[in-house]
Amino acid sequence: GKHLIVLMLHHLVQAGYAGSVEALQSESGVTLAQYECADNIELLSVLQEWEDFYEFKFGRRAKLVRKLSAYSSAVDPHGKDGARKALDAAVLPRLKGRASDSRRT
Repeated sequence: GKHLIVLMLHHLVQAGYAGSVEALQSESGVTLAQYECADNIELLSVLQEWEDFYEFKFGRRAKLVRKLSAYSSAVDPHGKDGARKALDAAVLPRLKGRASDSRRT
């Protein structure tokens, strides 16, 4: 738990997601003022090394994510933009005193 959160926080800082960093720190109780990544360690390199190990050990690439089929209950029946609209309409807590600085791709 804690180690992964620190790696995620470091990755989010490097990517410029300040709002996400603040939210993750407040929700997890783990801050970059308490911990830092060890030298030469970052989330993407850890993930890549694990994928290489998995492929070496099992002889096939690790499957970390999968595309949802049209029949999945997680797919929005209102079309490809329906999930984004549902997310935008969701009532999410706002950080007080902060303008929305989240990035969307």
